[in-house]
Amino acid sequence: MINNQKSIHTSRVLSDLIVLNISFILSAVMAQSWETLLFRDNMFILLLILNILWSPLANLFKLYDEFINWAPSAVILNLFKIALVQTIIAVFFIFIYREGLFTRIFIIEFSTSLFFLLLLKQYIFRKLLKLLRAKGINVRNLAVIGIGEQAKQLASVIKTNPQLGFNFVGIIENAASNDATKNMEKLEKSILEKKIDTILIEVEAHETESIKQVIRVADRLAISSYLVPDYSQFLAHKFKMHYLGEFPIISFRNNALDEFQFRIIKRIFDLVFASIILVTVAWWLFPIIAILIKLDSRGPALFIQKRNGQKYKSFSFYKFRTMTLTASKETNSTKPTSEEDDRITKVGRFLRKSNLDELPQILNIFLGNMSVVGPRPHTLPFDKLYADMVEIIKLRYRVKPGLTGWAQIHGFRGDKLNPDENKRWTAERIKFDNWYIENWSFWLDIQIIFSTFWQMIQRKNLGN
Repeated sequence: MINNQKSIHTSRVLSDLIVLNISFILSAVMAQSWETLLFRDNMFILLLILNILWSPLANLFKLYDEFINWAPSAVILNLFKIALVQTIIAVFFIFIYREGLFTRIFIIEFSTSLFFLLLLKQYIFRKLLKLLRAKGINVRNLAVIGIGEQAKQLASVIKTNPQLGFNFVGIIENAASNDATKNMEKLEKSILEKKIDTILIEVEAHETESIKQVIRVADRLAISSYLVPDYSQFLAHKFKMHYLGEFPIISFRNNALDEFQFRIIKRIFDLVFASIILVTVAWWLFPIIAILIKLDSRGPALFIQKRNGQKYKSFSFYKFRTMTLTASKETNSTKPTSEEDDRITKVGRFLRKSNLDELPQILNIFLGNMSVVGPRPHTLPFDKLYADMVEIIKLRYRVKPGLTGWAQIHGFRGDKLNPDENKRWTAERIKFDNWYIENWSFWLDIQIIFSTFWQMIQRKNLGN
């Protein structure tokens, strides 16, 4: 099975390299005649460089990571990034060598064809891999070794993600015993009997000797082994390692936006994005919506409310009014709003469904108290209510709130009527907010924006 898995990985790499070479050569031939190309060595030097750099770039973007279940939007974004970097390398080469052979037409055709051919290849490959795994081909037998709650959680993740290509065999208990040799013999027998290819070792941090013994068994049987530390629940996905003298120190909470350069990048993008929306849509759509609101019900078109932002500082939050004037004045209410709520006006129902009621937050972005992407801001009464439910809620205020967010595109919007269910729902939403903060990148923001537009087309409500 290991050889089978290596074959799949090799096929992925080779097929991508074939796509790269086809895109390059076709674009070069379309830019000038084939006879001209044969007498210009620089073209082949550039192609060789692009081929050599493909694998390091693929590893950088985790294109072939077996434990990551990429969402379609993330796949598209990753392929776009690698196509973009390849194009930048080509442009840099042309600039250095001042090679007139490569025209702007070549660059456009190469970048476009590379991205779309990679996308097509990825789609076909995924379909073929799904068919193969349905027939039991390229499916690895995986077992979790451990006795804790985390072992059960690992098992659940493997069982609910069959697309990763693992067949969950079961949990093998590896409790400490006085007879360590007998314990390891039992483990080895289980691995052989169940034809296990991969093991995830979930053991407590202090069981150093036990970890060594399990890894020795895995090495002796030449199967893949991975260690899942019991303190992983405390760490962010992108934790940082520091050193105090010779002692390694792990930071439990990471926030890339603490760094000045990343805050500048995010702020520039916010202003550019908001300006584009203002120039193309807002200048004519805002007055139309305002008139419709005024004709539909009594009261102002704009709804202004105090909400908490970065560092727990309150700010004036703008959106189009979607409820009756009486309901809009209920500033201390923690009553959840449902789709059938009779407090919502006719125009307001349409605005909520299309998410157009959130458009005035473009003003908040210009003012600097909101960002395009970030945790959605809560009303003050709900903030107090949520604080009693989730003790780590203030972690989400490390960054500016957003027009859209990671939790919203994953369906965590609004509240549940059942108190117990709402408590679990809120905790999960806060968890998604904190994941976003601790894994922030410019490309993650782009992915969230793409997903938001797609859900708006599908008329899914993204507000809060």
